[in-house]
Amino acid sequence: GLLYYKSLLSANTAVSLEMNKNIKISVAGNTTDRQDEITAYPIEYENISMFNPANGFASFLIPAVLILVIQQTLLLGIGLLAGTIREKKLLYSSDNSRYGGGTIRVVFGKGLSYFMVYAVISVYLLCIVPRIFSLIRIGLPVDLLLFILPYLLACIFFAMTVSVFVRNREACMLIFVFTSLPLLFISGISWPCVAIPDFWKYISYIFPSTFGINGCVRINSMGATLGEVAFEYRVLWLQAGIYCLTACAVYRHRIGEGL
Repeated sequence: GLLYYKSLLSANTAVSLEMNKNIKISVAGNTTDRQDEITAYPIEYENISMFNPANGFASFLIPAVLILVIQQTLLLGIGLLAGTIREKKLLYSSDNSRYGGGTIRVVFGKGLSYFMVYAVISVYLLCIVPRIFSLIRIGLPVDLLLFILPYLLACIFFAMTVSVFVRNREACMLIFVFTSLPLLFISGISWPCVAIPDFWKYISYIFPSTFGINGCVRINSMGATLGEVAFEYRVLWLQAGIYCLTACAVYRHRIGEGL
């Protein structure tokens, strides 16, 4: 729908400008071609698209989708593991010595495993995939990697927290896949932030993808520095800390009840 709207709007605008040029020339009553040129275009200008020279949807949409993919695949993967554990009744032992130190080591051990896997996946998504699609990459790689660090941690602990609501493997497929498109819209990339109702704007603050998408797109596609996305960077660290605590609480409850 947006592609058709853009094409129709561009065509209508071009026709309107051409008609307006002819009307101005006929009304002015000029005697030379040079006077007609000045009447039609008093000021010469050149349209240059910033950060998206091709004016394509891929240049601004694919980077946002790649960031969202990291969060959604983590939610799906950790949710599937949680659903499998519940279906096969692979109970957690209430004897913390079995895990060598309790809930915190369980959470951090699992989190480190997920982080090691997704560190490689993130490099592939953020460095190799943009090269395949010839996307704009004008940000510093160091800033991008530093920004991705809290985003990965926030996504991992967030996924571990919400996995408590997954009772079977099929449930996470229905819930998390369904939320992908709404999360992309309320992130403010594909839909203007000012047009998003306050209720949905506050809901979007729950998800790390909202701040991760905005920060990564500004760094990678607009050349922003880490200091210029300091707000998103700090919020992601805050989310990582909060969701780490909630993950510990959730796992402590599950281990205690043998769930």
